Amino acid sequence: MDNHSNETGSIDELCQLAGALDIAFTDGSAPTSRFLAANGLRLHALDWGNAGKPAIVFLHGASMTAHTWDLLCLALRDDYHCIAIDQRGHGLTDGQHAFGVDQPREDIVAAVKALGLKRFALVGMSLGGNNAIAYAGAHPDTLAAAVFVDICPSVLRTAYKDGDAHNAAIAQTRSLDEAVEASHRQNPRGSKDYKRYQLSYSTEQGADGRYRMLYEKNIAPLKPAAERATIMSERRDTLWSLVPKIKCPSLVIHGMDSQSQNHENLEQFRSQLPDARLVQIADSSHYVQEDQPRALLMAIREFLADVPY
Repeated sequence: MDNHSNETGSIDELCQLAGALDIAFTDGSAPTSRFLAANGLRLHALDWGNAGKPAIVFLHGASMTAHTWDLLCLALRDDYHCIAIDQRGHGLTDGQHAFGVDQPREDIVAAVKALGLKRFALVGMSLGGNNAIAYAGAHPDTLAAAVFVDICPSVLRTAYKDGDAHNAAIAQTRSLDEAVEASHRQNPRGSKDYKRYQLSYSTEQGADGRYRMLYEKNIAPLKPAAERATIMSERRDTLWSLVPKIKCPSLVIHGMDSQSQNHENLEQFRSQLPDARLVQIADSSHYVQEDQPRALLMAIREFLADVPY
């Protein structure tokens, strides 16, 4: 039997991390853990409160959980109603990890309905960013703003190299401490303490004693390479066709050390959005919200300050 880590981070630990990283906040209470009936799923969300404030929905990347956004939500909660979702097959949400366009989009549609949101901002990173494109292009009138963190429909050939290497390194470990060290060797940027906090939610220990990324038990068997390439090509073309349909102001974030995106890709993306700006964040890999949470927070806060809800 597999076991999720019994060393999951606490709100006190998160608040200490925020202080160490110079991230200001005033409300140090824990978010509410909610389960929504959405598109046939028991979908998990972290609700940081202040339902009367302008809403922001956060979508994490592949192999992550809603907790990847904890520092940002802690800092933004005074001014916004922040809700971070565990996407299909990740975290505490059931179902099988989906890499297409339609199913993740319908998950978002159903979650938004269950949350009672009429108009909101959408923040997505990596896989979550492409799911945000899928949603924003099909439901543009519901969005006040969108933030796309180190993602656009096209990715570099090296896009999955770092993630695969990271997860393979985790799979050789037998304790959370070992997993943190393996993760840090793969990407020495950012806070090691925040890595530990994140991995406490996104890993589990298998019956063989080894750790692995929690979402990996919900991945369908790999298809042949040629079939995977066709699926990826069709997905990319579909997402690019949706980009011009996005109406809201948008912020495109580039982690300058990313192996998934480069400036040229993201500038092309920005140029096809009707109202968008591009911000580059130094000393950050693809995982901007964990490598440089304060810099990302400042960019998002400045952007949203100009958005009329």
